Amino acid sequence: MPSAKVFFLLAVLGVTLHCQVLARPQKRSTKGSIRVVGDNGDFLPRTVIPTTYIEMKRTKLLRGQYSYTLGERITGDQLADQQEDSDDFPAARDVEATISYPTSSTGLTLTYINILVEQSSEDGKAYVTQGGINQKFADILVIANATTHYAHSGAFYGY
Repeated sequence: MPSAKVFFLLAVLGVTLHCQVLARPQKRSTKGSIRVVGDNGDFLPRTVIPTTYIEMKRTKLLRGQYSYTLGERITGDQLADQQEDSDDFPAARDVEATISYPTSSTGLTLTYINILVEQSSEDGKAYVTQGGINQKFADILVIANATTHYAHSGAFYGY
């Protein structure tokens, strides 16, 4: 039986193939964007979520795999950027990951954001903390609680 990592990679591949853009940006690893915010088994919320943050829609794909989305694809938009990162922990930890678009210069006007997350626990959320749809930038905060494994692949679409 295929592992969860194989299913996660197939989901990422499916999103990438679906876009059918001629010139695709390179995926970049954003090492350093993942940080531990809780340990010692208490798993209490470490980040107070301001009311200005926009919670992204969460869809469970497979066990431990989630898609966080905001906006929708429109005719003429294209894949503007892809980013990925991952980390493993020796014991369950509360983790926060930050994903920013664009990573350099000026970006496209965003129409759709899709963050695929793989984690060993089921407790998590994602928020747009700045920018977002109809903006040329976005900062995303992904929270995964009580996890020993975390990975994300972010896709940003715009025109």
